[in-house]
Amino acid sequence: MKHISNKYKKITVLILLVCCCFVISTGEAFCDSISVGLTGNNSCNIGDTVTLSLTYKGTQFGTAKAEIKYDPKVLQYESCTAVAHGGNGVISISLTSGGSDTLSCMIKFKAIKAGNAYVEAHTIEAYGLDETQYSASTKKMNISVKNPSPSVSSNANLSRL
Repeated sequence: MKHISNKYKKITVLILLVCCCFVISTGEAFCDSISVGLTGNNSCNIGDTVTLSLTYKGTQFGTAKAEIKYDPKVLQYESCTAVAHGGNGVISISLTSGGSDTLSCMIKFKAIKAGNAYVEAHTIEAYGLDETQYSASTKKMNISVKNPSPSVSSNANLSRL
């Protein structure tokens, strides 16, 4: 009889452990997902302004926070249409919505040096109006910055000298 009760105790403990693990894992491990986009011109000249759009879609949004990483040797952060702070390669952005199904902002950089630069948008957190937490993939784009071509004159009047 003692053998049977120990067996039931072990099974009961095992079932409780499995249930506890399931409850704990459903907290944040199974967040709903939303789509994120990072778009803009991927080619420009030194001195040009590069405007990128960061856009979230997929639910009635409350808030979202993103971290934008970029190459400060090639791009210089200028401004953002959302609440943003930082520079020197990292910008923190806070977006707020009153329930719209799209949440977006425009980010401006100045091209300061020729080369290939990256801009990467990583979602820190995103919440719907009902306080559901959402997850989103990281988006990355490359930007090619070139030296502007010198203008060539069509005037060849002195070419024979």
